[in-house]
Amino acid sequence: MVPRPTRGGASGRIGRRSRGFCGCKARRIFLTLTDWRDGSCWWAAGLRLALLILALISPGAIAQTTVKTPRTIRVVMDNAYAPYSFQSDEGKLQGILVDQWQAWEKKTGIKVEIHALDWGEALRRMRAGEFDVIDCIVETAERRDYFDFTRAYTPIEASIFFRNDISGITDIASLKGFPVGVKAGDQHIDQLKADGVTTVIPFENNDAVIRAAKQRKINVFVVDDPSALYLLNKAGIEGEFRQSAPIFRDELRRAVRKGDAATLGTVSNGFAAIEPGELKQINEKWFGRTISRIGQYLTYAGYTVVAALLIIAGLAVWNRTLRKKVLQRTAALGASEQKFGRLVELMPVAVYVCDTSGTIQSYNSRAVELWGREPKSGDTAQRYCASLRLWSPDGKLVPHEESKMAEVLRTGVPTHDIEVVIERPDGSCITVLVNIAPLRNDKGELIGAMNCFQDITERKQAEKDLEEANRQLKILSRRRVKVQEEERRHLARELHDEIGQALTAAKINLQAAMKELDGAKSKRIDETAAILERLLGQVRQISLDLRPPMLDDLGLIPALRSLLDQQGRRASVAVHLSAKDMPENLDPEIQTTCFRIAQEAITNAVRHANATQIDIDLGCENGKLRMQVRDDGRGFDAESPQPQTAGLGLIGIKERAALVGGRAKIISSPKKGTTIEVLLPLTVCVERASRGRRQ
Repeated sequence: MVPRPTRGGASGRIGRRSRGFCGCKARRIFLTLTDWRDGSCWWAAGLRLALLILALISPGAIAQTTVKTPRTIRVVMDNAYAPYSFQSDEGKLQGILVDQWQAWEKKTGIKVEIHALDWGEALRRMRAGEFDVIDCIVETAERRDYFDFTRAYTPIEASIFFRNDISGITDIASLKGFPVGVKAGDQHIDQLKADGVTTVIPFENNDAVIRAAKQRKINVFVVDDPSALYLLNKAGIEGEFRQSAPIFRDELRRAVRKGDAATLGTVSNGFAAIEPGELKQINEKWFGRTISRIGQYLTYAGYTVVAALLIIAGLAVWNRTLRKKVLQRTAALGASEQKFGRLVELMPVAVYVCDTSGTIQSYNSRAVELWGREPKSGDTAQRYCASLRLWSPDGKLVPHEESKMAEVLRTGVPTHDIEVVIERPDGSCITVLVNIAPLRNDKGELIGAMNCFQDITERKQAEKDLEEANRQLKILSRRRVKVQEEERRHLARELHDEIGQALTAAKINLQAAMKELDGAKSKRIDETAAILERLLGQVRQISLDLRPPMLDDLGLIPALRSLLDQQGRRASVAVHLSAKDMPENLDPEIQTTCFRIAQEAITNAVRHANATQIDIDLGCENGKLRMQVRDDGRGFDAESPQPQTAGLGLIGIKERAALVGGRAKIISSPKKGTTIEVLLPLTVCVERASRGRRQ
């Protein structure tokens, strides 16, 4: 709202002067009436009395018709809209609009309070009635519901700004899919969304947009041209961006709240009163002056004539020298091109170049050799690549229009180390490794692409052979381990059932014979029985070491508990076994693998690490069996490349886990013990097992 004047203002002073003037006039009329001597002309006396009454009541009428003028007007504008309104490095508001309002203040005598805010905040607070005028605003249908606008005082254009490495942006339709930075509250947001650009990112002001562009948070933005060019140059990134032709053309105006005709008239009349020359000086201050070439020519006309004579005199000599140098450079360039052509021709890598339409411009003999034919000029079937067909490594046909060369020519983004299968006219196929780089001119415009590819068919075959050899080796290793376990089981049963029973029977017979003999012979038989007792114990222990029957009869957990108890008693080591959420039936091969890994880890801890505590934790994790064996022994450097740290036992642990599709990880450091973590599948892969049986 425009503040209303208080009592004692300009209108109050004008009222007092009016009353003084009218009082004097009344006294003169009264004296005239009292001096009238002809009493018969009463109608003349009545007329003069009426005039006296009008004179007495006129001061009030004059006071009531005094025009009220505001004392202060509050103006809000954008705080980052150079060169019209923006802040200096010290935070001071400056620009064309600031200077224009100062001139308006001098013309009207009305104090101007200027407020600079983020544009979205300025619009919101103007609608809320906190300000009288909003400046540098564009009239739209939506805003006409809230504001009344002055005449436009300058046209303004807005363009699309995008990074140099992006091509193909020409209009609003080409912005679809790109995140587009825009100032919050800008009228362009609604226009962009109406044209299908939905990925709009609003920023608080134009400064924030350019900061985000400098930090590479956005690559495309739409900002009014004067402000964008000023901020890009100030940020030092003007060389990183290009701009489209203007996509929006608007006009800047000033606006007041809807229906506030008095303020609108005051603002418009005040600016109309400013001399055009003064407005021109303000514009030249911030835009700069146009260089007057006519004045420059007049000032330096004499110097130009003299310089022209000198130039004409030396032109022939310079032209001859220049022509000689051009011929020398042309010859050198031709020689350089010839050397480069020979170098490319001798390269073991195939090289060819396409223009932006995909037409092959040049190539070397190696490319012809790998393609199996030479490109034909103008053949559209050989655009982007001269091969008969292209295939992906997984066997999918790739049309030439969808090849990597076509993609690089569309996007301008290079491609590195891509495998492609080329089919040649004779039906043979080779695998090549492709690297494609875009080619640009001095202006950064995409003019083509270069493709370098090499034959890696033999390498791929060697990789397949190596992979097959590894597969066969794994199958043989699994078979070896399986046969070894079967032999262990057989030997353990033979020792337990045959030799153990025979030794037991011999011991019983000796004990029976000992009762029938005298003392001397009985003593020798008793010694023999003791020897048989020790031998029987050793046979039983060997049988358990070969293959504990508890593993086959009761399962993994009882077998591990028995193994820990035996090792604990034998080596005086504290042991502990923890098993949680274990399935009831495990694959026999998984049980055997887990038991053997634990057996090897316990043996290493007791024999080499001098451990006093051994813990085993069992559980299921993400569909896999997880076992952890920890000891508090002396440990070792697991990352050391020294051979002694990679003993056969540790290698065997990893191999056993890998043979059933699992993995083992060994964690250790000197004086901090050793931990062996094993993850095994709950069941052996059926395909792998069947493949092993077929072998």
